[in-house]
Amino acid sequence: MKILFLMLTLLTLTSCTSQPQSTLIELDKKSREFNHSALLNISHIQQLKASSNSSQKWQYSTFFPTTAEQASPVYYYALANAHKIIIYTDNANFWLTVKNKLQAQGSMAVIEWQFKKMFLAKQAQITFIKN
Repeated sequence: MKILFLMLTLLTLTSCTSQPQSTLIELDKKSREFNHSALLNISHIQQLKASSNSSQKWQYSTFFPTTAEQASPVYYYALANAHKIIIYTDNANFWLTVKNKLQAQGSMAVIEWQFKKMFLAKQAQITFIKN
């Protein structure tokens, strides 16, 4: 029994020690061009269409700026279907910046400003409301 165990152990160890064949990099091969500007084209965002079957009332809040969340489908659904957007911030100039960005992204809702003291200087809470 010990000999069988020893043989299996040796077989396992010797089979695992073989290194894979390394791949060679072809330095003479010409690289392909990639159009990076196609990734940055966000013109489809400006053509948001509201959902025709959303009759329920809802409310969605997020903070600005949050790039990861703003790229989510929930954010764009709220942006397209909200009847009213309230931006809470303590800086009126920053409110105009956020308002212009929301309108550039395709918002057709009424955008209001309400004063609320924020922890950071350039931070705003955005609340999307569907009546």
